[in-house]
Amino acid sequence: MPDLLLPATLASVSLAGEHAEAAARDAGWSSDDVDRLVLATTEAVGNAVEHGPGQPIRLRIFGGPAELTVEVEDGGEGPRPDRLDAPSLPRDDATEGRGLFILRALADTARIHGGTLTLTFRPRGEA
Repeated sequence: MPDLLLPATLASVSLAGEHAEAAARDAGWSSDDVDRLVLATTEAVGNAVEHGPGQPIRLRIFGGPAELTVEVEDGGEGPRPDRLDAPSLPRDDATEGRGLFILRALADTARIHGGTLTLTFRPRGEA
């Protein structure tokens, strides 16, 4: 799939979801796995829109039937790695951290390096 350069607007979230859906369907993934990839991708791009510096967001999805990787870069430093590694859902009154917790739960691996959020997914099949 080609990289997308998206403006830092809410409209980009749905475009990112469409791109993720196409990548997962092209890879032959089940509808449950497609939904998981789309949810994680839209959450990651939504976080970039909300918390990023307002610069264009680069979305890259690559791989194949056995594994897909999603990279989201918004020109900022990205979230702190310790937020991604939080062992539990943030408190009800917390103002940040739920999105990263969701990403970690959906992805097989999640890491931040140099301001790029990288998520990898392997198909799990129908639930």
